[in-house]
Amino acid sequence: MTQLFGIPLDTLTIILLAIAISIVVGVGLLAITHAIFFKIGIRNIPRRRSQMLLIVFALMLSTTLLSSVLATGDVITAAVQTVAVSNLGNVDETIQSSSSPGFFDDRVYYHLSNRVKNDPNVAAIGAALIEQGVLVADVSSRQVRSKVTALGIIPGSEQGFGTIQDDISKVQYHIANLQTNQVYVNHTLAVLLNAHAGDTIYLYSQRWPGKRYTMHVTAIIADGGLVGEQPYIISQVKTFRDIEHRFDDITQIFVHIRGTDSIGFDVSEAFKQTLSRGIPSYLHVNEVKEQGVQAAQLWDYIFSRIFSLFALFALAKSSLLIFLLFVLLAAER
Repeated sequence: MTQLFGIPLDTLTIILLAIAISIVVGVGLLAITHAIFFKIGIRNIPRRRSQMLLIVFALMLSTTLLSSVLATGDVITAAVQTVAVSNLGNVDETIQSSSSPGFFDDRVYYHLSNRVKNDPNVAAIGAALIEQGVLVADVSSRQVRSKVTALGIIPGSEQGFGTIQDDISKVQYHIANLQTNQVYVNHTLAVLLNAHAGDTIYLYSQRWPGKRYTMHVTAIIADGGLVGEQPYIISQVKTFRDIEHRFDDITQIFVHIRGTDSIGFDVSEAFKQTLSRGIPSYLHVNEVKEQGVQAAQLWDYIFSRIFSLFALFALAKSSLLIFLLFVLLAAER
């Protein structure tokens, strides 16, 4: 939560702190310069302890309600932003075609890789043939999961995006170790399918209606790196080229930026232009990490509005309670 009633929280904190200090200093000065009136004012505290406790309780309640509303807003917006970033793994930008399924020659990848290999902004660049919306059925566990992404990676291009490691033993794997029809299953999908290393899985897709392809799970790998925390199966590119009857096509080039900010997305438009100049006109650059964080910031704005209303309601409720207490005290006099 970055704003309350449209005012940035940092600015609001400074303003409220200045007001609180001014009030404390003012009361202190009045107490020093008008000691008699100060003593008259506080003499009712020990005389009417119940009313004093009610007032203190009401003030504490209002502070607690307001603080809890703001804290809840911070937790929710931080969670939304964290999920948006972690789901994308270490991929900051992608290059792909606007058409579907968007196949293009892998020479584009090799040309771009050579072009930016000495660019200090590039931490890694890779390429893959991606199948979206795959239905996966685990023969051993008899579990089925839809909307899985299958990633056929060019061997060696996964380097620089984070290690591919076993989910339990942390042993490192490489795409080049996979044979045709062998796959890695990430932790998220393994939990959904109750899958284990050695399982046999079937793949179904609208891309190949009426056909079923058998894959063998070589290992369960940890989330992160190229796949983030979405359900993924990973194989070498030849596996899915054989399925699609393609020779040297890919569908996506992905880039990991070295100079990202603290949130985790690239902020350099100049670098985006550098990538755009190195690819054919029918391809375009997507700043996926930045788009994900911007979506999270939109939710942050929505939550800020909602919790601002809750904070206003809590403040109004507490103020009404305090007013009623003062009315009660006045009536007793």
